[in-house]
Amino acid sequence: MLVFFAVLFISILVFICYVNFRVITKFDNTIKFWETLIPVWNTYILAKQVMSKPGLYTSGIFIIGLVSVFVMMQILGWSFPTEKTMTQLHNYRWFFDLLKIIYAILTAYLWGEVAQALGKNRWLHRVMAFLSLPLIITVPIMAFDSSQPVKKSQE
Repeated sequence: MLVFFAVLFISILVFICYVNFRVITKFDNTIKFWETLIPVWNTYILAKQVMSKPGLYTSGIFIIGLVSVFVMMQILGWSFPTEKTMTQLHNYRWFFDLLKIIYAILTAYLWGEVAQALGKNRWLHRVMAFLSLPLIITVPIMAFDSSQPVKKSQE
């Protein structure tokens, strides 16, 4: 049973990377699939296609993840959780909820920019991404439809 869930988990991750790869290659055909398998790098590659400062965006996402892990490990005492440490962890629930909201806002911003660059409704995709629906609905649609990047007019 454990092997089944491990294979399922890896399959879902590979699918997520493939969908991101499909979206990224609409902007840049030189990207290789294996580049989307690297966790922080795939976010940077996607952000680079639609943002003027992708490093700042990617740093924000990375710092949120790093802070979450660090705070959790500090509370747990760098060991396996016990009943006492789980109670302490529950006391910091507000902090983790705040980090999740910040992460949702950043994710919504990214997918809204991607949608706009592909000629789609930016706000619809932002709202859906904020509600954690990008992988389920909007991103596969952007990955597998025939949309292409909209050229910005030079003034």
